[in-house]
Amino acid sequence: MRFNELLKLDAEKIIFPYYKEKNGLDGLIHIKHVVHFGELISRKECPQNINEVILGCYLHDIGRGYEINDETHGDAGELIARRIMERDFGTYNLDIEKITYAVKYHDKGFVSNDPVIGAIWDADRLSLYRFLGKIILLEKLSTKTTVGLRKYAKKYIEDRLGEYNNSYY
Repeated sequence: MRFNELLKLDAEKIIFPYYKEKNGLDGLIHIKHVVHFGELISRKECPQNINEVILGCYLHDIGRGYEINDETHGDAGELIARRIMERDFGTYNLDIEKITYAVKYHDKGFVSNDPVIGAIWDADRLSLYRFLGKIILLEKLSTKTTVGLRKYAKKYIEDRLGEYNNSYY
């Protein structure tokens, strides 16, 4: 089994219980689709950092349901993501600062020149196709690889829309 496959198994076992929203359009199926897209993007953009992208994709919405006052789920997720990574993923030699930055700002509509941050943000944006009729704006994409994956991502999501209606966890 490849190292990133072990990371994915650990991530689902450790991270999924933290998610308050397990079903629906922002549930765990969305998270798995974002991980899939993140893996594809990182293979081209930053293969040496694929584990950081995978973990960032698993954690990107961890703050949903934990927001306080005017916080976004990205803001709320920053601290949760940091705690999980420090406690449970220390042996993976990850750039925790970079991943928590990606989690905190993924919902702000920014783009990034950093391939790890860009891959995490773009993977989430490709999953926007779960909202039928949604158009992904080119100027909101950080990586060239993602531009080429848009057609694939749309079909991938369309073929799996039924998964969003079924209970996963």
